[in-house]
Amino acid sequence: DGALTCTEQMRQGFVGRGSRADRVGVMLNACDDRIFRDPVLPEVTANKRGFHVVTHGTITKRYGHEFLIHAIALVADRVPGLSLEIIGSGEQQGELQQLVQGLHLEGIVRFAGFVPIDELLLRLRAADCGVVSLPLNAETDLIHTYKMQEYMALGIPVIISRTRAVEHYFDDSSVCFFDGGSVTDLARAIVTLYEEPERRRALAANALAAYER
Repeated sequence: DGALTCTEQMRQGFVGRGSRADRVGVMLNACDDRIFRDPVLPEVTANKRGFHVVTHGTITKRYGHEFLIHAIALVADRVPGLSLEIIGSGEQQGELQQLVQGLHLEGIVRFAGFVPIDELLLRLRAADCGVVSLPLNAETDLIHTYKMQEYMALGIPVIISRTRAVEHYFDDSSVCFFDGGSVTDLARAIVTLYEEPERRRALAANALAAYER
């Protein structure tokens, strides 16, 4: 009788393949607001304690963790006190740990594993930014990820791949886009947010307002 998709772009994809437009609707992803609440917007201060980047969720190829690790390697000498925390577990974890060792990033990149929700919230709130490093392909161009909304709901600035689905709902005033699959552009985004604490706060505040709408 009807079907729901998670973005207008995915809806258009199904209609374009023959689904009846009047039977396909959109329900955007959203966080459980009993858990992801009480946002902590970043302070506008100098980066005296370093710069802590986080990503969380299932560790699998479709989420582009390898792009993020390579980007961290590119900027490790430019961002004092840089750290990346990868929270979660999954099939690609062993491969990524080998990549970290090969790039000599053991002191910068840390795998936290699967953690209870209370600990996850503490770790996310301690981050300077959250990264959604989706590689750009036919699927990721149409979707939203829950981690994007979770960062927004907690008041954490977001670096995210530029896709049609994300651009349709959010703009450069609320998220820091990078070209999906481009390690150098992701590296640029990390350095930009490190160097501009005022922008981090503005992005987080604007994204939170957009998410709440």
